[in-house]
Amino acid sequence: MPVPAVSRETLPWWQAAAAHRLVVQACGACEHRQLPPGPICRRCRSAELGWHDVPGTGTIHTYTIVHRAMLPALATRRCRTS
Repeated sequence: MPVPAVSRETLPWWQAAAAHRLVVQACGACEHRQLPPGPICRRCRSAELGWHDVPGTGTIHTYTIVHRAMLPALATRRCRTS
């Protein structure tokens, strides 16, 4: 699997993950939390963004099982169809 690209917006997330912490980007103007991170707040368009630790607990409401790789590099084994 290809290594995810690190950008200016995602670097703090990767650094926190390396320290075994889960963080999300949050807007200082409207308190909106967003993941994936971006250069501005998706709600109010402010550039006043910071990072906040989150507990890493929650409820899974749904999930997906992908049977076909979107990219050939992601295909690790062939799925059997019957």
